Amino acid sequence: TDYSRKINRKFRTFKFPFVPYDLRHAYAIYGSCVKNVPVTIMAKMMGHSVRTHNEEYHRWLKQETVEEVCKKLIFEADSAA
Repeated sequence: TDYSRKINRKFRTFKFPFVPYDLRHAYAIYGSCVKNVPVTIMAKMMGHSVRTHNEEYHRWLKQETVEEVCKKLIFEADSAA
């Protein structure tokens, strides 16, 4: 769309080290993995299916994010016990 082209052009003008679509990936990971928004809700908010969400966005998970979430879950489990 024209809007997408304009945004892409601005990102290049300002020499951002990423493209606008990278923000969408970051939002998906942040919402579902850091803020614990259920995947079904994140998928709905982003306008696609849970399957698409899992296939497309979870492949962008960094190892650090996985470790951070695991530590958080372990800490919560220890605190509840």
